[in-house]
Amino acid sequence: MASHAFKTAADKYVFDYDREVAAFYRDHPERKKTLFFLEAGEETIICRGDEDDVDEVAELLGHNPALCATVGQVQKSGFSQALRCVSEGYDYVLLKLPCNKKNVRPLGCSASQDVVNFFCFNHEIGHMVCPGGSNKGAELEKEYIADAYAAIRLIQRFGADSEIKNLPAMRAVEMLFCENASHFTLPVVERIIADAKTVDFSALSPQQTVARAVEYAEKYGEKPQMVGFMADAFYALGLNARSLWIRDFAPVRALGDVLLETKIPEQYKWGKTILNAVLEGDIGQDGERMPKPEGAEWAALRQAVEARAAEFKNPQPGIIIVPKL
Repeated sequence: MASHAFKTAADKYVFDYDREVAAFYRDHPERKKTLFFLEAGEETIICRGDEDDVDEVAELLGHNPALCATVGQVQKSGFSQALRCVSEGYDYVLLKLPCNKKNVRPLGCSASQDVVNFFCFNHEIGHMVCPGGSNKGAELEKEYIADAYAAIRLIQRFGADSEIKNLPAMRAVEMLFCENASHFTLPVVERIIADAKTVDFSALSPQQTVARAVEYAEKYGEKPQMVGFMADAFYALGLNARSLWIRDFAPVRALGDVLLETKIPEQYKWGKTILNAVLEGDIGQDGERMPKPEGAEWAALRQAVEARAAEFKNPQPGIIIVPKL
């Protein structure tokens, strides 16, 4: 049994940064003095995991403009980051708790904030410990790796029937509303979730977990060209947080029209996920539910889009027809 293979009920889990860092160092003792964990407060920077690292990290901060700039970005945005300083030989994971709180996300599919913190923590670790996880110029590929690692770690901790099943819908909504195509990791995560029914991920050692994450990313990651095409097509609709807040539902109608016409299975599948979340009123920001379109027109649109599902039931693998733009 792997050292990290213990289960916790997701609804009872409380994220403890220091405890998780200590567990990481137990699993990866070779990274004890090369990977540091920081918490960025509004005006403070706290070194997590080991008090003996505090002075060392303070000195590094004083001589590393790139690290200081990244800390500033995390403090301002609230989004977690990982940073590799090749010249100094150190890696850093930076969190601002609670993680990613301002993201637009599907409320009904959202994990608890503590589980989100755990996922973000492991996502950033995935960038640092997995080969290819921090490669420059390979934005989509390294996010596949980081999400694959975090997804496996989530299953190891909470089980295959936990909130991990909601991650694909969350990433689909984030792609559109946060305009973040680089985190379109849905095919990889979806495959891991499916395999969890027959694969005992909890039996993997820490090193095997790293290897399997890279394997899933390489084997099941969507082609960057397809992700770019879908992102551009969706962004052009003007469907965003502002349009929902001001009850401008014309972009929602436009998304429906795209789904009624597209011949691309991926665009239909993930676009329908977004459309359903909007029509169900399941899109929220900062925990507040956004307005949704209501009435017979929208019920008919949803029914018409759903009626096309049979057309995409058995898509031919590897054949993607991208229309000329």
